[in-house]
Amino acid sequence: MRLLKNTAKPKMIDWLLFIAIGVVCHFSFLYMDITTTTLHGIDFWNTNIFNFYSYEFNKTGFYEGFLHPHAAYPLPMYIIFAIWNFPLWVLTKFFGVKLIIGQTYIYFLWAKLILVPFIVGAAYYVYKICQELKIDNDRAKWCVLVFLSSLNLIVPVFFISQYDIIYVPFMLMGVLALLQDKEKSFLLWFALAISMKNFALFPFIVLVFLKEKDFYKIPVKILAGCSILLFFTIIASFDPAYAHSISFTKNMVGRIFANTISGFSGFSINMTLYILICILAYTRDISDKLIFNRWVIYLSMISLVSFFTFLSGLNYYWIVLTTPFIAITIFQNPKYLNINIILTTIAEFGMVVWTTEKIYWFFEISVINNLGVFPKIFNVTGTRPHTSLGIVNEMADIFGTLYFACMLAFIIITYPRKEENIINNSTLEVVDRQIVWVRMGLSIALLLGFYFIYFYTGPALG
Repeated sequence: MRLLKNTAKPKMIDWLLFIAIGVVCHFSFLYMDITTTTLHGIDFWNTNIFNFYSYEFNKTGFYEGFLHPHAAYPLPMYIIFAIWNFPLWVLTKFFGVKLIIGQTYIYFLWAKLILVPFIVGAAYYVYKICQELKIDNDRAKWCVLVFLSSLNLIVPVFFISQYDIIYVPFMLMGVLALLQDKEKSFLLWFALAISMKNFALFPFIVLVFLKEKDFYKIPVKILAGCSILLFFTIIASFDPAYAHSISFTKNMVGRIFANTISGFSGFSINMTLYILICILAYTRDISDKLIFNRWVIYLSMISLVSFFTFLSGLNYYWIVLTTPFIAITIFQNPKYLNINIILTTIAEFGMVVWTTEKIYWFFEISVINNLGVFPKIFNVTGTRPHTSLGIVNEMADIFGTLYFACMLAFIIITYPRKEENIINNSTLEVVDRQIVWVRMGLSIALLLGFYFIYFYTGPALG
């Protein structure tokens, strides 16, 4: 088939397939977290920046049938939600509109669209980073499509509508600035990303150790990367309810140190590996610019993959942070292109299947009713029970092991080697379009699984 053989660059059909998956998901599902952050964004206009956490804490409870918990994240994230949801605030403030689960879906469709500009931004900077790594334009486009077709992006962003993708473009801008030796921009973009959610701190510290060899300057630059977060933390600290908002951060510290080495309860596997990665970064003294740039991507990738793999109580959608760095790592390596795409695809599939069982509430069929578009189009009456897509039960750990084994193999294979630095574009392995279609086909299979169980379960009794 000519289409399958002509794989120099992605065709329009490849992009349309991805867009179709995103559109169908956008009109199908509403996980409850996005409703919470939407309400917080609307409420931001009803108070002031010094009183925001108290305002939300006093409103904790149920609103039109769904939970309205207190604000739990740094102020910059809520500022972004406030800006995007300003039209909804106008409608609720001056026109008496109420957001009702399963009914006012037009407003929730707008709320979910907040993720789209940041997906586009992340894709754009994946492309720009590929160019900086001397990857030709056609292969850079394939890298973007491999990034976008990742199950670990499609499920967290399009199925679950989680907002961790919002600060990914800022992380990528920081990485691009480092590749271009623009240190001030590197610090600024990562400072913005860290101010939205602290996960960006993990690759940032590793990259500081890679770039800076003056040990006394390292803490200064790390502090600079945390400066915007510290600024907004000081502002928020004037609010007496802010103490409740940092429960997430306190809980996260416990999660990081929860998984321990057997027999040594005081030794965290997660932090042990992270310290080793920082030491690895610090001991790389690289004069060749292209090799240095490859290490920037590789260390960013392994710092995030390691952190989320060994994080106790992982919320699956956080793993979206790994997806751009995995895709770029695949394409910056001259060898084993399709093998690495296959390995990461199997790993992502294993993680998703494991998640449907272990964190089943992300995949309850009720998320279709929450939005209400699908039941409206097909004239489906009655609600569905909280049936989960998880069907593997005791086999879940097998799929978790599959994820771990394939990601470990990928990390070993893609370790930057000096002898592989010379890239001859004329002899590079071409992308197998069928593999990319299989990646997107897995997302389609997940969609069909949702719809099948939705009809199979029938309306809830009573």
